[in-house]
Amino acid sequence: MSAEGSPCGFSLQRLGNRARLVTWAISRGASRYWRAWCGWRRLLIHCPGLRGITSDAGFAAVSTTLAHPVPQDWRAPPDPRSRCVTEDVRHSCDAEHLVRRFKTRRNFLKLVGLAGAALVAPPWVTACEDSGDPTGPAGEGSSIRGPVEGYASATSYRPGETAAFHLSADATSIDVDVVRVGAMAARVVESRAVPVDQQVVPNNASQLGCAWPVALRLPIPSTWRSGVYFARFWSGPVTNPLWAATIPFVVKAASRASSMLYQVPVTTYQAYNAWGGSSLYTRDAQGYTHPFASFERPYRDLRQFKQWDLPFIRWMEQAGFTADYCTSIDLHNDPALRLSASGYQLLVSVGHDEYWSWEMRDNVEEFIASGGNVAFFGGNTCWWQIRLEADGRRIVCYKDPQQNVRRDPAWGWGGEGRRRVTTNWSSSPVARPEERMTGLSFRYGAAFFNPRKGPPTDVGFRVGPSDHWAFAGASAADGVVGRGTVGYETDGACLRAKPDGSPAVDEHNIPIVCEDAGDGRVPFWPPDSLMVLATTDPLAWPGRTGRATMALYRNNGLVFNAATMHWARGLPLSDQVRVITRNVLRRLTGGAPPSPALVNLSFEAWASNGPDGWYGASPDELTPQLSQETRRDYVREGGASLRVNAQAAPMWLAQDFSVSGGEYYVVSGWIRSNGPLSDNDGHWLTISLEQVGPGAGGKFATARYTATGGQWQHVRAYGRAEVAGPFSARIVVESSLPDDAWFDGLRVDVL
Repeated sequence: MSAEGSPCGFSLQRLGNRARLVTWAISRGASRYWRAWCGWRRLLIHCPGLRGITSDAGFAAVSTTLAHPVPQDWRAPPDPRSRCVTEDVRHSCDAEHLVRRFKTRRNFLKLVGLAGAALVAPPWVTACEDSGDPTGPAGEGSSIRGPVEGYASATSYRPGETAAFHLSADATSIDVDVVRVGAMAARVVESRAVPVDQQVVPNNASQLGCAWPVALRLPIPSTWRSGVYFARFWSGPVTNPLWAATIPFVVKAASRASSMLYQVPVTTYQAYNAWGGSSLYTRDAQGYTHPFASFERPYRDLRQFKQWDLPFIRWMEQAGFTADYCTSIDLHNDPALRLSASGYQLLVSVGHDEYWSWEMRDNVEEFIASGGNVAFFGGNTCWWQIRLEADGRRIVCYKDPQQNVRRDPAWGWGGEGRRRVTTNWSSSPVARPEERMTGLSFRYGAAFFNPRKGPPTDVGFRVGPSDHWAFAGASAADGVVGRGTVGYETDGACLRAKPDGSPAVDEHNIPIVCEDAGDGRVPFWPPDSLMVLATTDPLAWPGRTGRATMALYRNNGLVFNAATMHWARGLPLSDQVRVITRNVLRRLTGGAPPSPALVNLSFEAWASNGPDGWYGASPDELTPQLSQETRRDYVREGGASLRVNAQAAPMWLAQDFSVSGGEYYVVSGWIRSNGPLSDNDGHWLTISLEQVGPGAGGKFATARYTATGGQWQHVRAYGRAEVAGPFSARIVVESSLPDDAWFDGLRVDVL
């Protein structure tokens, strides 16, 4: 593509220009020529106005026509020991400034060559991106040591803090590159000798850590952008990237610089890390898995990051989205990242985010309840509870095939303390199912465990409501999107099935969620506003049979879940995946309308004429009644429920609100009847949404009680507000049952 076609395009310059650069570069070594030429080409890509400088006349004539700043990725740290020379060009690509500073084109080209040597992504970055098998911990060869190894003192740092690297090598000195991973891999520190000694690996290092001394301290300058950084240490020629130490770390923002926060799931990386001989998946002679995983040791490899986080981060930044970055450890213990008070609008989790602490969940769930949004572009999310010890530097997880929770010392803590037992979140005694936060669960998802091949690439999501904003612009002639993104582990919802096994759907083609499939699994406990957007056919895979179920829900904040670990793999390949991802990020960083501001939906506040905020029925038909039973979060013992009796005539109770046209709404709540209710007796217990006023189209969502009498049932229904623009509507509670009925825990959410 020509320069005119795109500011990121490039065109090859005249042969004479390259010859001049070759002549200069050869005098300094052939390797520098290549790096210089690549650096010059990269400047041409990002600063197309500089192309005129490739001729003598162009260099002399160019004035103030250039206005493309050098990307911040290129800005070098103010470190006098670094050989990075981008400090000379980091301020701007303004031609007038360049002409004034460098006088001649020759001097400018020399600078570009040196800058190219510093800016071109090192080959090892590309090597770290090669695809590999992500389906389990690195076991074979995990005890083999490399010539250089190391780890960082923390998973993340802020500008002004100092990163400490604990290193071991069979050489007396090693070199280092530090690169920020993003739209482009940008080197920020280059090759400097670091004295180092060879260290001993202590017994049980994988669980207790190495305790190596610090070999290098690296102050984090204020010029470094928040992001994921790789520090790579090596000695001499490196023909195999695995024989160098690549240490990932995150630079957090000194103060919030974006509405989006990207969380890197390092607790899951470490759970699978088998360096030193074991991971959380290694079993002892009794068949028990090892209960500890230390951060005080090197990573065996970076498969998890390169499979999912790397392609997502690269696409996200190339697409123009900015984000601050943190790690899962920060969600656990960084006071500055209490998300509900952070000012962020969106938290993003990608790929394989399997291991969560109680504190991490509290942080994220409080964020959602306060109005913060979350996007999960992954699968197998929040499957295991962990604890963190040693200031967050050691993971505790007593997992084993027998699920013997009594092996965990937390079993003896009793009461609420016993809920910290490290088992699956949905299991006893934790009983905090992951779908309460993510909307979905691996219990109803699928897994493809085959080391010889990956999941089939022709599997995609069958779209439900095609007119939902998530699919706007994602054309799907056959109703399927995201082929090739499903696997290798997915999350799902419990869906009501037709006799042929396919999901039952409502009038909007939305799959219907149920709570108990009757198959012996822990009953599904989703948020009451959960809406399924798309689902796969049953996945009869070697590992676990289930579905992938794309969904979203609302609890003040909006939560989207793509439900598959391989979602990021589709970003370079599928326009549909890119469009859906872009829609989600835009919507959740400020484009989502708020849910209606309704009041007293649990009927706790009463006046002489009935429940506060409601109108319609006469007071003698309505009475508050304290519940003598507990029904999850909605009907709690000692809380009031609305008791109605329609023996004289059908009754209704309503509350008004404003609706945004073209949006999907969900109405939900709990209903109980005193007697049986059938489809043939002409009676009903419903919660509805109804358009009112001129041009009103009547009810557009109705949730019905269908259970046998005497028990509580959670009901939900979806509807799309077809009228353009804002208009008036109301939530309506209705009963025609000539006996007592109860309502509680009502909600209306825009999705």
